[in-house]
Amino acid sequence: MAYNNFTRLDAQSAAEKAVSVIGLGYYLCSDVRFSACKTTPDGSRLVEIVPTRNRDLVFPGGIVVNNVSSSIKCDKGEHVGEV
Repeated sequence: MAYNNFTRLDAQSAAEKAVSVIGLGYYLCSDVRFSACKTTPDGSRLVEIVPTRNRDLVFPGGIVVNNVSSSIKCDKGEHVGEV
């Protein structure tokens, strides 16, 4: 299924949107775009995030998202080399 009507986000906006949807649900078989993420019926997240201790989250490449829960981490992940 191809989606031709999408808006490309700049790196800063994409990082901010990615952080904002952490813990939300989505329909895996249907639509996994950020815009389709859903809260529970009572408006909460599916994964609890500690909201009291916030900090700036720095992504690889120098992107910074302000006021992010300290329970959310970001690292470069695993490097996969050529086989």
